Amino acid sequence: MSGKNGLILTGMHAIDLEHEVLEGLFNKVSRLIKTPQKSSDDVSIALSELINHVREHFNHEEALMKGSYSGFTPHQADHLKILNDLQKSIMH
Repeated sequence: MSGKNGLILTGMHAIDLEHEVLEGLFNKVSRLIKTPQKSSDDVSIALSELINHVREHFNHEEALMKGSYSGFTPHQADHLKILNDLQKSIMH
């Protein structure tokens, strides 16, 4: 299910709130990158915050799904790929 701005909604309040926070962090990073007079420290801090929240969110989501979601293993693999891709893109 999608909400405003294509935000993925699950119907689970806590997870949906985390998705909103993540959307805000992605938008913050995007705005900072597009700002001509940006500070590299500001960008680094925002990226670190984003990665930490993504990691925490994935851990929370996986804890809720483990044992009750038949697609858990592939979903967990998707999380790992997303996190690895995010970290790789930041290092370049």
